Amino acid sequence: MDIIKSIKSRKDLIVFIILNYLDKGLAFLLPLIVLYICDDKTVYNKIEYVYSIAGIAIVLFNLSNFGGFYFYKESGDRKLFLGLYQKACSIMLLFMVVVMLLAAFVWNILDKQITLLLCCCVSARLSYLLFLNNDSVYYRLIDKAYKILLYSIVINVISIILVVLFFYLDSDIIAPYFITGLIVPIVLSFRSLSRNSSITMHEVMSYYKDTFFYAWPIFITTFLGMFVNNFGKIFAFNTMSPDEMYSFSYTLRISLIIQLAHSSIIAYFSKRIFLLGYSLKLIVGYLLFISSCVFVCFGALICLNQLEVFYINISCSTLVLFLYTYIFCAASFFGDFFSRRNLNRLTLYATIIATVVYASMFLLNDNRTLGYVAVAMLTYSVVRLVMYLTFIVGVKKKNYS
Repeated sequence: MDIIKSIKSRKDLIVFIILNYLDKGLAFLLPLIVLYICDDKTVYNKIEYVYSIAGIAIVLFNLSNFGGFYFYKESGDRKLFLGLYQKACSIMLLFMVVVMLLAAFVWNILDKQITLLLCCCVSARLSYLLFLNNDSVYYRLIDKAYKILLYSIVINVISIILVVLFFYLDSDIIAPYFITGLIVPIVLSFRSLSRNSSITMHEVMSYYKDTFFYAWPIFITTFLGMFVNNFGKIFAFNTMSPDEMYSFSYTLRISLIIQLAHSSIIAYFSKRIFLLGYSLKLIVGYLLFISSCVFVCFGALICLNQLEVFYINISCSTLVLFLYTYIFCAASFFGDFFSRRNLNRLTLYATIIATVVYASMFLLNDNRTLGYVAVAMLTYSVVRLVMYLTFIVGVKKKNYS
């Protein structure tokens, strides 16, 4: 009976984790499904390249959601704020789509090696990512975090169907792979605008201004973090062989298992952390959960190698990349400690120091193998975590003194 009561009391969390793993599992498998169907590492590398460029560029448009939790907490009329937030997010997404499609044409002119199709795919991927970032905050604020997962699952399932369909029609599959992530967010954004038509542009612009002054350290911190997280794949795509790029990207894709564990906990508990803070039980549970996922990553690699579905050599670089992801997520977990106190500048200082160390390792060594890139990424995440913990201890001592 105690077990049944325990399960019922955590029903929402269990449902959310299941949906989150289904959603992220589909997103995780999508490029691998393409690789399995096409058996073409070049197509797979192009998809990972689009993911990496979009992963960095998305930060430039995240202004609409960076202040969501903080201004919700501080708002006198939370219902009114939710409408304002929705409209601000919708306008930002539509603005981004227009800007990035125009940028795609310019990018294609400046760099003939990158096709117009690939540039447009980056725009489509950005639309999907911004939609998820915006609406995940909204649905967490109204305690319905599972809803954005349902949208994402539908988009990913449609993408899989389109990829299979176009492959058997002997057509290019890159555009069908990304197109759903462009169309669905645009349609939902127009629907949101119609529902919140009473909110004026003056209020939206005021929200953007307030968010910028609150979140500019988060903005720079996130940009630097995403740059380090994705630069390795961009570097490999532009300078190394398709096999090396494949090995590096594939290992990082397996390490997403760790990020799935991280995002499941953060997505469900972020509102509670922001309003009430951390508990020792949550911290210990989080660290144990994502630690177990490092072993799951190795198990997944070994199984896939044994089944000869996808094969890469397991080396020291593999362990280094898994440890990088683990420590990167652990540092991110403690980020809300600063955000809820409006001490975002401290996360900025920590990230700048870690990025300087990372950049120095690149600039001081011309022999940049994938193993060396992996070590540089691990060094970045370790320095960032150490700085975060140092600042947390300092803030705690100051508060108790």
